[in-house]
Amino acid sequence: MLITLRFSKKDNGTFVAHTDILRALNRTFRRAGIPINYSQGFNKHMLLKMTQPLPLGITSYAEYVTADTPSTLDKEEFLRVFNLHSPPYLKADAAFVTESFPALASKINAGKFFFKTKDAIAKKEEIEGCLQGYSFVYKHADIEKKIDASSLLYDIKVTEEGIEAWMATGNVNLRADALSRAWNTDFGLQIALSDIARVEQYIRTDDRSMAVSDYLRGLS
Repeated sequence: MLITLRFSKKDNGTFVAHTDILRALNRTFRRAGIPINYSQGFNKHMLLKMTQPLPLGITSYAEYVTADTPSTLDKEEFLRVFNLHSPPYLKADAAFVTESFPALASKINAGKFFFKTKDAIAKKEEIEGCLQGYSFVYKHADIEKKIDASSLLYDIKVTEEGIEAWMATGNVNLRADALSRAWNTDFGLQIALSDIARVEQYIRTDDRSMAVSDYLRGLS
């Protein structure tokens, strides 16, 4: 059976590296007594596939892990047992059984992020105007790179509570932490890493955008 869990990574979990999240998932399945199939070969490992990692410090309410399991538990019981044994910073809210491997890591190419800030509403027009043209310089390891953010932003909505932004992720991506730093500088905001959350992930094509949860339901 192939089952995919959607889980949150929040609180202290936002500062846990992607590889350590995978180890936490391994331990959770073992504690829960949920059998997971293993790979073949010399270095055997649990057949768990996760979606793309986030920069450290960013909350997510839409992480996904696909497990190849011989378990006969139905998805509701699978979800209950997982949450009973998972660490407090990793809790699942949905489970999807699919007949084929969903290969989410290679299909997901967009995400919706929320940047919590009450200051953005005063700059609503300018921030939403980033869709028409906006670039910034991103510096990493003493290397500077100019980012054409407008080509990687699909939609922006500014509200009294903050900014919702739909943006490219995956192989071609716009880092939410880099974007927030640029907005802080250019629009006088004070968005911290703890103010950023990934709300959902998407599979985007030329003519439509589908939430991963909807995609998985279609495979059920």
